Amino acid sequence: MVNASQQIVVAFFWLLIQSTVASEDVFRLFFRYGFGDGQIGDPNSEPTEEDIKGLMCVTNKFLTDSLTNYTKNQGMEIFATEIDWGFEDWIYNGTEPEAPRNVPVIVNFTATVDTPEGMTPPTNQELWDATKYFDYFGYIMDYIWNIEGENFFKNTRGLWYEPEIIPPLSGQIPQNTDCPAPETAAPSRDQKFNLTTLSPTVLPSIAPSLAPSLISLSPSVGATTAPPVSRGGGLNLQTMSPTRPEDEMVYFTIQIDFFAGKEKQPTKPEIEKMMCKANQFFEKTLKEKVNPDVTVYATNIDWEWDPKAALPSVIEFFADARNSDGSHVPAVDVFSAMEQVDVKGFVESFVWESEPYKENIFYQTEDIFFAGSYTGSPNPPAPHPGKLQKVDNCS
Repeated sequence: MVNASQQIVVAFFWLLIQSTVASEDVFRLFFRYGFGDGQIGDPNSEPTEEDIKGLMCVTNKFLTDSLTNYTKNQGMEIFATEIDWGFEDWIYNGTEPEAPRNVPVIVNFTATVDTPEGMTPPTNQELWDATKYFDYFGYIMDYIWNIEGENFFKNTRGLWYEPEIIPPLSGQIPQNTDCPAPETAAPSRDQKFNLTTLSPTVLPSIAPSLAPSLISLSPSVGATTAPPVSRGGGLNLQTMSPTRPEDEMVYFTIQIDFFAGKEKQPTKPEIEKMMCKANQFFEKTLKEKVNPDVTVYATNIDWEWDPKAALPSVIEFFADARNSDGSHVPAVDVFSAMEQVDVKGFVESFVWESEPYKENIFYQTEDIFFAGSYTGSPNPPAPHPGKLQKVDNCS
């Protein structure tokens, strides 16, 4: 349970050594786990081997789910080998204000990938590129906090992450083979709606995604000697006080690809006009499915563009849905109403209609991944800021 004094912080540190590496090198992940300033957990105690094994089970699942989502290839599995760990009473004293300070527990391992017969496994560099888009905030909340039984790492409130391509190393555990059978359901926070493929010449048809979970893009990274400041002031649902359960809003992600030959990065005005249409769609849907007096608009809007991704345009926001008395519509009701949403209709009647009509890049939308999530926690974190509070110039 998270209370007002509890925080979750994720920091990223990227090595600058991305040059050509020898084929025998391995892709290794280095994590530091933090536990606040001694208020949560005991940073003077150390995890047992059983704690490490429990952590690695959920880490294997997190990495597998994330890579499957990123590549859209089913059947791959990532698992940790040559697992090593240690404890170092270490406090970060750098200048990055949102980086976790007290991160004493070190866990590192080689990421090994199994692929189905006939599928080429990703290279070390491809793994490097993929992992920067994994949702490490979700890793803490959806995976680590849900480790079965008692476990040292369930008190995790901070994380440092560093990828490496280095010569092979030996660890204290060659591989943990004691993990429970995988669950069929995705973690509760990251539930998908639909992945839609739209044809430029015929009416689009829905093609539901089999991806196990939604992966929200992590902050952009670059050359730095300290953890970089992430988009919107940081991947930090942590430094703000948690909100009341009745005020929690559903967090939505829209990921889009455009027709071949039409791909380009959306401008801020184009995003604003598309969000105007999204507001109309959300309000129409909630009025029909929740109650006719609902008003709703997107808030804390954020966006990213990655031309190398399968769905390069990503827009994320909270849906601020209100009843006629000004109270929030419960997140569970918003989520339920949008869970089986008509994505085909959303694209055809709203996204494609973004102004200026036929000139706005979103008229070229071909593929879309539309998803929502909420914590359901008795002390949910407050919404993190985005690049835009809300759109005001809707006609």
